Amino acid sequence: MNGFEDFGAYIVSQGPLENTTTDFWRMVWQQKAQAIVMLTNLEEKGRLKCHCYWPQDGSLSKHGSLCVAHQSTTVYADYVLRRFVVSMDDDVDNKSLDVVQYHYISWPDHGVPTDTGSVLNFLTRIRRNKNSNSGPMIVHCSAGVGRTGAFITIDTMLQRLAIQGDVDVYNYVLKLRERRVFMVQTAEQYIFIHQTIRDAIQWGDTSIPVSALKDYVTYKMEYVNGFKGQFDMLGKCPVLDESAAQKPTNMTKNRYRNYIPNNSFRVTLSLPAFGRSSDYINASHVSSLLHKDFFKIAQTPVEESVEDFWRMMWDQRCSIVVLMCHLRQGDEEHCFQFWPDSDVLKFKTFHVELEKETKGEHVTVREMKLVHSKTSTSNPITCFHFLDWPCEDKPPESAESLVSLIVDVQKQQVQSGNRPMAVICNNGVGRSGVFACLYSTIERMRCDRMVDIFQTVRAMRLQRSRLISNLELYKFCYKGALEYVSLFKDNDDD
Repeated sequence: MNGFEDFGAYIVSQGPLENTTTDFWRMVWQQKAQAIVMLTNLEEKGRLKCHCYWPQDGSLSKHGSLCVAHQSTTVYADYVLRRFVVSMDDDVDNKSLDVVQYHYISWPDHGVPTDTGSVLNFLTRIRRNKNSNSGPMIVHCSAGVGRTGAFITIDTMLQRLAIQGDVDVYNYVLKLRERRVFMVQTAEQYIFIHQTIRDAIQWGDTSIPVSALKDYVTYKMEYVNGFKGQFDMLGKCPVLDESAAQKPTNMTKNRYRNYIPNNSFRVTLSLPAFGRSSDYINASHVSSLLHKDFFKIAQTPVEESVEDFWRMMWDQRCSIVVLMCHLRQGDEEHCFQFWPDSDVLKFKTFHVELEKETKGEHVTVREMKLVHSKTSTSNPITCFHFLDWPCEDKPPESAESLVSLIVDVQKQQVQSGNRPMAVICNNGVGRSGVFACLYSTIERMRCDRMVDIFQTVRAMRLQRSRLISNLELYKFCYKGALEYVSLFKDNDDD
């Protein structure tokens, strides 16, 4: 398939079957293709969609005279990068081919992803890595028509837009169908192409190399409205249906009426095992760069919802809770104390034991044990209570203590096996949103050497509406990213 001003830019394929895997790798070798884009999962809705045609975990596979050796795998929330070296046994020149498989895992069969930005970020990652001598890009889904057709149309139209300043989706899809039937299989996929191009035009490229971050932020800060344009665009993020949070039986569990979870991403509590009448808690599933639904971003418990909070910690297998506010701000309660001071905090099904409390200048760390009363099984819980942000709408003068906290939490998280974590503040959108944004931004800086605060906040707002609710908080995210570069520029592994 042709791209824009690029004859034979793509090879479109069905997902390999077990008996065509050797043929697939022969094609990779013959075409010197160094990029494989996979848009299907191996199994979807109980049906096999594609054979696992690659070796895993440092192993190698033989396909006739070809040898495919797995080098590495990097897992992100929406896609996986796998690197391979392909060689031929009888090649007298000992030539080899470095191949990267870009596996997008969030595109449903016959459907579309929930977020255009996720696809744009995926495309940007591919294009950033691809060089001009890497051969055609092999693109496949299951049948090699629907998702594949939509993907290469988006890619080609964005290249045309950059070079020529216009797009022609209709005629390009017609040309695709002249070469392969059913390319872009559904009306929903055709609409999604236009939506993705529209959003790419509206947002522009907001990613910044880490090496250029200081100059970029300095330039923006020189202008009164330097970041206002980006922040105003965030206001156009759609607010999804919030009807569950607005039910009269649930409203008393919300500290504020306007900071509530949407139905699509709200955390639901287990019901049958606990005999409770409601599955509601003011909390949302929010992804980080590397982990799907990693954060449980929530308002701090009110008195009525303390037991529900611990139910959520148990249900979601959280091992860490980050508390971003004090118990009170002036006369206003910002958090009902949900941990015991010394004794045991008892509920009908659980009890919570405080095992150790370590008070620091910026953070108090509480090590607790959450015990299921009926089975006596327990989960260790570490609570990091950040003390340097007492005023809700006013970020600290320095981001150093917050960045240090995030690095400490990330180390603890690795030790826990990267289990989900709860991040809470009084409204569940401000301080907790900044923590989640910076946590994910630091992941991106370590993995990709890039920063994209706008896309990070925008994606999180789809999952938790109104996250990072004012311009000062948004600017503080850039300040935190700069602080991380300053603190850890000589050691990315800290």
